[in-house]
Amino acid sequence: MHSKNFLKMLLGLLVSGQVFAESIVIDDKVVFAEGSDVPTAVINECELESKFTFFLEEYISDRGFTVVKADSDKANGITKRLHIEIDRVSGGGGGAWTGGKMVHAVGTLTENGQEIGSFKVQRSSSGGAFGAFKGTCSLLGRDVKAMAKDVSVWLKSPAKDSRLGEL
Repeated sequence: MHSKNFLKMLLGLLVSGQVFAESIVIDDKVVFAEGSDVPTAVINECELESKFTFFLEEYISDRGFTVVKADSDKANGITKRLHIEIDRVSGGGGGAWTGGKMVHAVGTLTENGQEIGSFKVQRSSSGGAFGAFKGTCSLLGRDVKAMAKDVSVWLKSPAKDSRLGEL
C-alpha cells in the first residue's frame, strides 16, 4: 500500500471514530440517594460524589464513548443518559484500623427516556498494603474508582438488573 493511501485510510478512521463515537450524558455529580445509609462524616468529608463522577468520566471516555455532563449545552439531543446514586456506605472513621470500607450504588441507563439497563454495584476495601495508614476517605475513594470502572465495562453491553463489582 502506498504511504499516501495509507495516510488517507488512517485519517478516515480517525475522523469516523470521532464523528460516530457514541455519546452518553452523565449527571454533573453522582448523588447520595434520598434516605441513603451513609455516615454524616462521609457525606461531609469524603467528596465521594465528585470523585465517583470524575472516575466515571475518565473510564467511560477510555471505553470510546463521548461523555457529556448534564449541565452542558451539548447534552441537548443526546439520547443516552446514565444516572447513578450512592445508597449505602459502611465503615467508620479511623481508616483500615476500624475495618473494611464499602460503597454500594444503583444506576440506570436510559435511551429516549426508556430504561435500557439497570444495575447495582458494590466495592469494598480493607486498604491493601499499608492500608492501616490510609484514611477512611482514601479507602472509600478507591471503592468508587473501582465502581466507575465496573460501570464503564457494563456500558458496552448494558442489561437490566445487572450486578457489578463484588455483587
